[in-house]
Amino acid sequence: MEKVLVTGASGFIGSHLVEFLLQKRYAVRCLVRKTSDLRWISDLNAEIVYGDFGDRESLSEALKDIGLLFHLAGTTKALNREAFYQGNVAGTRALLEIIEEKKIPLRRFVFVSSQAVVGPARDERPVTEETPPRPLTRYGNSKLEAENLVRSYASRIPVTIIRSPGVFGPRDPDVFEAFRWVGRGLQPVLGWKERYVSFIYVEDLVRGLVMAAESSAAEGKLYHMVTEPDLTWKSFTQVISAIMGKKGIRFHVPLTLFAAVCLIRDGIAIVTRKPGVLNWDKTKEFYQRFWLFDGSRAEAELGFRKEFDFHAAVEKTYHWYLDSGWLSH
Repeated sequence: MEKVLVTGASGFIGSHLVEFLLQKRYAVRCLVRKTSDLRWISDLNAEIVYGDFGDRESLSEALKDIGLLFHLAGTTKALNREAFYQGNVAGTRALLEIIEEKKIPLRRFVFVSSQAVVGPARDERPVTEETPPRPLTRYGNSKLEAENLVRSYASRIPVTIIRSPGVFGPRDPDVFEAFRWVGRGLQPVLGWKERYVSFIYVEDLVRGLVMAAESSAAEGKLYHMVTEPDLTWKSFTQVISAIMGKKGIRFHVPLTLFAAVCLIRDGIAIVTRKPGVLNWDKTKEFYQRFWLFDGSRAEAELGFRKEFDFHAAVEKTYHWYLDSGWLSH
């Protein structure tokens, strides 16, 4: 069996990827920190190795005999620009340098990036792989820098870059907030104008990542992967509401109030040293109306299409939240 290394294996997307790779009969090695929560991968038939991007020896050990590498580890929440750089750029650089230095014969290095790199669309026309990057946040800028770094190695290491929009599914703590609000009988809407979003279900995404890794046509390429390209936030919460059997009171949150909440959350994060999803930097993204993503290249070149109907995917996610105690009936 070919050996695969997954960084960020203990996270939401990473744990689903490990499960899928095992189903495809790959030998999977998970690179995790000693402080990582392994609850979603500890019972899987995968090798757990401990390492840190600042420890070159641990990275060298983790990379031994590896054929495919999926690099998902990174920083999505941080208090400052330097923390985003260390989590998303420096760690990627360390991996690439050791792969080149040790002459590790990788079949593919798959770098998992984000829609935050290219930024929102300017109108109803979705962004494509050809759209010039316009990141709005420190996170988006750090992922763009990491993407450029990966591209700089493309002549020596077979790389593929995958960007995804918002990802939802079992184990996701972020979109979960929408389920929690609906469960309380509330459907908050930011501002007064409709907001458009793209999403991808996590099980579709991990299947797409493996498709890209296995495709010779994907070497050196960038792909957008999306399964729900043109939802509105209103329609998404309506589907959640229907599945949960909760009507919910829809109310509008003024942008100024939302910004004030983010400023307060920033202050709390500075005191507690725990960054949160809501922060002042992130308001630049929340204010945008058109987070629309075009996935036609992956469909045409890789044959990537969704396997999960949107309603069924939301329902499966909801039942996982119930079964895991994240939500109550």
